[in-house]
Amino acid sequence: MENQGNMQSRKKAAVIYFLAAFFIACIGIAGANYLKGELGLSAEELVKKVELTVEIAVLLGIAIAVRHLLKKRNRKIAGIIVLLFVAGVFSWQNSGIWQESQLKPQRLETPESEFDRYDIKDGHFTVAEANANIVKEINVDYLDNVTVHFSKPVTQKVIVRVLYETKTQHGFDNKTRKMRVKVHKGETVGCVSMKVKDVTRIKIGIGRKIGTQFDYGYTEINGNYAARMHQKKVSMVKYFVFFMLIPAGYFILAAGKKWQEKTDKNICLRILSFPFGFITILSLFATFLVVNLVEWVKMTCGNVSFSIILLQLTSPIKGTDSGIINSIIKTAVVPPVLLAVAAVLCYLFIVRGMYALEDLPVKKIPRWSKICIEVVMVVFFLHTVQVQGTEIGMWDYIQSVRESSDFYEKEYVNPAKVKMTFPKEKKNLIYIFMESMESSYADKEDGGTMDDNYIPNLTKLARENV
Repeated sequence: MENQGNMQSRKKAAVIYFLAAFFIACIGIAGANYLKGELGLSAEELVKKVELTVEIAVLLGIAIAVRHLLKKRNRKIAGIIVLLFVAGVFSWQNSGIWQESQLKPQRLETPESEFDRYDIKDGHFTVAEANANIVKEINVDYLDNVTVHFSKPVTQKVIVRVLYETKTQHGFDNKTRKMRVKVHKGETVGCVSMKVKDVTRIKIGIGRKIGTQFDYGYTEINGNYAARMHQKKVSMVKYFVFFMLIPAGYFILAAGKKWQEKTDKNICLRILSFPFGFITILSLFATFLVVNLVEWVKMTCGNVSFSIILLQLTSPIKGTDSGIINSIIKTAVVPPVLLAVAAVLCYLFIVRGMYALEDLPVKKIPRWSKICIEVVMVVFFLHTVQVQGTEIGMWDYIQSVRESSDFYEKEYVNPAKVKMTFPKEKKNLIYIFMESMESSYADKEDGGTMDDNYIPNLTKLARENV
């Protein structure tokens, strides 16, 4: 009776530990996203993250039930089948296949007369003025991408920009609602991904520099359907593997108590697992920090190039607005701290819960598993740096600064050594450089923020010149 009562109290303690881990995870996620709220992050994103946490808790709960509550073999097999089924349902939901199947491609009618500030001749388009674009009414419930198709491969790099309006967000002047993609020489398709709801209008700009030439084909929204469905199916498989790793890891840890007692005495494992706490926490915090910093830059500054970011960071000018510093700390630094602390507390409570269920001989996971976690976290951090560096163009910048060119050596002409002759009718190049000038006082149609254009002459200069 005493042993039975002791086991009951241990099970209650385990339930408390696991519930504590669940609530701490939810609080950490909710707190981090609340702080990031000023960046315009939606409540829907928070709900998705909490849902994912609930799903992980459900799968772990089923795994614990299979191990401790279902004693008979046939019931354990039935429990594992239920576990596989629930993981499949969660994977299907999180992959978004059900939503993707509703996003059929829709071709937009874009006659040449709707292209503003382009010179068009026999299907050949040339950017004639600044801010060349086409504006389309679309009114769709969900927009995944805008895909521009060219009838011939582009002969130079072409920037495709898409700005959008929604039922609640009007105007095309918001940097956070501006997306773009580079179509490189020889390519025929530019796909601008955005993933937004209730879009009412889009503004498409093909070619940023005056003089850019291309042969336009057609534009469609929610294009590239087959590739998107394939990507969602791959995503579903990844989610399923992720969801199954959770109960599988639990079963492996719980089944290897005797092996843990033997391996933990190994001197090599002791040395390799010694920096577990430091490496894991540092990698976790650094991963969250990199993601949040890139997110802050994109949401606050728009799609700026990495060279501009580097220029601002290395500029000797002092006196940064305290609001900017506070925003970075609040939305990009504190959230990673909260998430890292929440992850550590969850780990401690889960380990104590497993110890209470006698799935671990001591209040710590095996040393071999610590080494595996160290490796996984370091790889995950490096992968995050690679992905986020691509997002802000860091790798393109590094590649460009490492390239060497002999352009000046080949093309430079010393005017002191070369006799220059001018034609009878000379042409003058007038170069006007305006410092600290921007287009806010122009009307919205010309890229400004006003209903009326307060700088019409400057706008005229911009339109008629490079």
